[in-house]
Amino acid sequence: MKRICTLIVLLFSILLINNKSYSQDDFPVLEGPYLGQKPPSLTAEVFAPGIVQTKCFESFGVFTPDMKEFYFVTGCDAKSDRLVVFKSQNNRWSKSVVGPKVGEPFISVLTN
Repeated sequence: MKRICTLIVLLFSILLINNKSYSQDDFPVLEGPYLGQKPPSLTAEVFAPGIVQTKCFESFGVFTPDMKEFYFVTGCDAKSDRLVVFKSQNNRWSKSVVGPKVGEPFISVLTN
Protein backbone atom coordinates (compact mmCIF):
# COMPACT_ATOMS: atom_id res chain seq x y z
CA MET A 1 0.00 0.00 0.00
CA LYS A 2 2.87 2.37 0.86
CA ARG A 3 4.44 1.67 -2.51
CA ILE A 4 1.21 2.57 -4.36
CA CYS A 5 0.84 5.83 -2.42
CA THR A 6 4.45 6.75 -3.17
CA LEU A 7 3.91 6.00 -6.85
CA ILE A 8 0.75 8.12 -6.97
CA VAL A 9 2.50 11.05 -5.27
CA LEU A 10 5.45 10.72 -7.65
CA LEU A 11 3.21 10.66 -10.74
CA PHE A 12 1.17 13.60 -9.48
CA SER A 13 4.39 15.57 -8.86
CA ILE A 14 5.61 14.86 -12.37
CA LEU A 15 2.30 16.03 -13.82
CA LEU A 16 2.47 19.27 -11.84
CA ILE A 17 6.06 19.97 -12.87
CA ASN A 18 5.41 19.26 -16.56
CA ASN A 19 2.03 20.99 -16.74
CA LYS A 20 1.93 23.69 -19.40
CA SER A 21 -0.99 26.10 -19.50
CA TYR A 22 -2.38 27.22 -22.83
CA SER A 23 -4.80 29.71 -21.33
CA GLN A 24 -5.51 33.28 -22.37
CA ASP A 25 -2.99 34.31 -19.67
CA ASP A 26 -0.14 33.27 -22.03
CA PHE A 27 -1.41 35.67 -24.67
CA PRO A 28 0.08 39.18 -24.48
CA VAL A 29 -2.11 42.10 -23.43
CA LEU A 30 -2.92 44.18 -26.50
CA GLU A 31 -4.16 47.71 -25.87
CA GLY A 32 -4.79 50.69 -28.11
CA PRO A 33 -5.29 50.96 -31.86
CA TYR A 34 -3.77 48.53 -34.37
CA LEU A 35 -3.67 45.64 -31.86
CA GLY A 36 -1.28 47.69 -29.73
CA GLN A 37 1.20 48.00 -32.62
CA LYS A 38 2.62 51.24 -33.95
CA PRO A 39 0.51 52.86 -36.69
CA PRO A 40 1.46 52.09 -40.29
CA SER A 41 4.03 54.23 -42.06
CA LEU A 42 5.40 54.48 -45.57
CA THR A 43 7.97 51.75 -44.82
CA ALA A 44 6.68 48.18 -45.05
CA GLU A 45 7.03 46.18 -41.82
CA VAL A 46 5.77 42.84 -40.52
CA PHE A 47 2.51 43.45 -38.67
CA ALA A 48 2.22 42.17 -35.09
CA PRO A 49 5.09 39.64 -35.13
CA GLY A 50 4.29 36.61 -32.99
CA ILE A 51 0.66 37.69 -32.68
CA VAL A 52 -0.67 37.85 -36.24
CA GLN A 53 2.52 36.92 -38.11
CA THR A 54 3.61 33.42 -37.02
CA LYS A 55 5.67 30.49 -38.32
CA CYS A 56 2.81 29.59 -40.70
CA PHE A 57 1.21 31.91 -43.22
CA GLU A 58 -1.30 34.71 -42.73
CA SER A 59 -3.35 36.42 -45.39
CA PHE A 60 -6.37 38.61 -46.04
CA GLY A 61 -5.78 40.77 -42.93
CA VAL A 62 -8.37 43.52 -42.66
CA PHE A 63 -9.67 45.94 -40.03
CA THR A 64 -13.36 46.83 -39.91
CA PRO A 65 -14.09 50.49 -40.78
CA ASP A 66 -14.55 51.37 -37.09
CA MET A 67 -11.13 49.75 -36.27
CA LYS A 68 -12.74 47.61 -33.53
CA GLU A 69 -12.16 44.24 -35.23
CA PHE A 70 -9.33 42.66 -37.20
CA TYR A 71 -9.85 39.53 -39.33
CA PHE A 72 -7.28 37.33 -41.05
CA VAL A 73 -6.72 33.79 -42.31
CA THR A 74 -3.91 31.66 -40.94
CA GLY A 75 -2.71 28.10 -41.34
CA CYS A 76 0.31 25.92 -42.02
CA ASP A 77 -1.34 24.12 -44.95
CA ALA A 78 -4.61 24.24 -46.88
CA LYS A 79 -6.31 21.80 -44.49
CA SER A 80 -5.52 23.87 -41.39
CA ASP A 81 -6.63 27.28 -42.71
CA ARG A 82 -8.82 29.09 -40.21
CA LEU A 83 -10.40 32.50 -39.83
CA VAL A 84 -9.21 34.44 -36.77
CA VAL A 85 -10.71 37.62 -35.33
CA PHE A 86 -9.38 40.11 -32.81
CA LYS A 87 -12.03 42.31 -31.17
CA SER A 88 -11.40 45.48 -29.19
CA GLN A 89 -13.55 46.09 -26.12
CA ASN A 90 -12.68 48.78 -23.59
CA ASN A 91 -9.44 49.44 -25.51
CA ARG A 92 -8.22 45.81 -25.05
CA TRP A 93 -7.99 43.25 -27.83
CA SER A 94 -9.09 39.63 -27.46
CA LYS A 95 -8.53 36.83 -29.96
CA SER A 96 -10.86 34.06 -31.08
CA VAL A 97 -10.84 31.51 -33.87
CA VAL A 98 -14.04 31.86 -35.86
CA GLY A 99 -13.66 28.52 -37.59
CA PRO A 100 -12.26 26.84 -40.66
CA LYS A 101 -11.66 29.17 -43.58
CA VAL A 102 -14.47 29.15 -46.11
CA GLY A 103 -13.80 31.64 -48.87
CA GLU A 104 -12.06 34.96 -48.17
CA PRO A 105 -13.00 37.49 -45.48
CA PHE A 106 -14.51 40.67 -46.87
CA ILE A 107 -15.47 43.80 -44.94
CA SER A 108 -18.00 46.13 -46.52
CA VAL A 109 -18.00 49.84 -45.81
CA LEU A 110 -21.71 50.08 -46.64
CA THR A 111 -24.00 50.84 -43.72
CA ASN A 112 -27.76 51.17 -43.38
